[in-house]
Amino acid sequence: MHHVEEIYAALIQFALDNGTTRPSLLSSNITSSSSFPQVWLTRNNNIYPTVKLSHFTSLLPSSSGLTPPASADMDQDEDNPWSNKLSRDTIVRLMELYPHCLLHGSIPEYTRLLHDALLDRDRVSTCPVLQLLLASCLCNMLLHAYCWHSEVFNDSSNHAMTMDQCARLSQQYYDRAKDLLSQLYFEEPNVMICHALCNLVLFHIESGNTSLIYMYTGMAVRMAASLDMQDEAAIRHQLSTTTTTEIAQYTQSVRWFLYFLDTSASHYHNKPYEVHLDNPAYSLTALHQPQHDYQAMFRILEFHTCQITRDIRRTCFTSDAQHVPYNQVERIEQQLEAFQEKHLKPLLESKNDDNVWYKRCVYMHRIRHHGHWILLHQTYLPTPVSVERCSASAFALVLLFEGWTKSQDPMDCYFRPCIHELKQACEIMEYHVQNDTSLKEHALDALARLLNTILKTPVRDIARTRPFVQQVQHILDANHITLS
Repeated sequence: MHHVEEIYAALIQFALDNGTTRPSLLSSNITSSSSFPQVWLTRNNNIYPTVKLSHFTSLLPSSSGLTPPASADMDQDEDNPWSNKLSRDTIVRLMELYPHCLLHGSIPEYTRLLHDALLDRDRVSTCPVLQLLLASCLCNMLLHAYCWHSEVFNDSSNHAMTMDQCARLSQQYYDRAKDLLSQLYFEEPNVMICHALCNLVLFHIESGNTSLIYMYTGMAVRMAASLDMQDEAAIRHQLSTTTTTEIAQYTQSVRWFLYFLDTSASHYHNKPYEVHLDNPAYSLTALHQPQHDYQAMFRILEFHTCQITRDIRRTCFTSDAQHVPYNQVERIEQQLEAFQEKHLKPLLESKNDDNVWYKRCVYMHRIRHHGHWILLHQTYLPTPVSVERCSASAFALVLLFEGWTKSQDPMDCYFRPCIHELKQACEIMEYHVQNDTSLKEHALDALARLLNTILKTPVRDIARTRPFVQQVQHILDANHITLS
């Protein structure tokens, strides 16, 4: 509590130092941005190139990557692609984890429609589409589980697996999925193939091989555009008991998952979006929210978050946006304020700490919300209004990250995309340290607390190899600050 009071006292003083009214944060001779629409914010070209437009971090160091398995290893599995790889129990545990670990609110229909089918060896062996989906799930889940759910491998056959062995095994499942995809992609459109493509996008994000992210997203988008023509009879046969209504719900969930993934993947490489809201298939009414269904709530919040991300990117991150009218920035600020009032505040009033999706809504989406304020303003530092907005959000992020880590042990694996916002907070604190502002001492304390948060994660050893983590450690060492 003492830390909180100090931070807010410093923020108040910082705001007073820069003027007592919001308009003065823009310019000493301008009284209102609404009255003077000609007011512009100018991009800081020293900061702009360093802002990474990503909500992801890979689990493997980017310098290591994944190497294809030797041909001899592939030959021994040619007759039975599932032999001698993972024990049955390990596969079951991985597939039970899958719907809880899949980002963006997951695909709710997975458990009801796909789980049993993917674990039925006889059915999988006769259905290439199920083989593709299973391989795509496993190649993605292996790396993730190794870092975040190591207990999955605690059996007689897998307990001694190393990271290199896990990466190699993951690569083998990926190669199998890639081979199946080359055979199936140009056949009849199938929602399960689209689902598998989404898994492959996440696999490349988690493995640190980002060069193929945009390609696989594009393939999934193009297939999703054809899903209305899919052969429902074939899908019902593949999944045995599926009805037309269930197929429609599953298809809609995959489409929404793809919309979320497209937002992040396009953001990652600063490339055009391929999924647009003018397509009626992505109607918000398709996202149902039964009472107390916090997973559905998470997906609705994800939708609004993606909309704001896209708006910020269109407004502030196009190549010709060297100068942005402040009224456009204000427009997005109003969206952020409305989002907080309509969605985030009511969440805090309906407390349900026993529900993992509730905690994800409360922590992850509030973290993303503050990250949006920084994304909106960071490239306009040192404009006073941008300094104030970024500082307030960065200090709020420190408290949210500490709150999340204290409320959940072990740490929720949904933390992993939030490393982006943690990095944003670090960059704002570094700004105060490097420019010796009145918040420097509080910023140094915040950097130590953020670094402590990272080092409590299961990926702490990988984090230590990241340049931004090394930069934080260097700043703390230079200022003779040790971690508690």
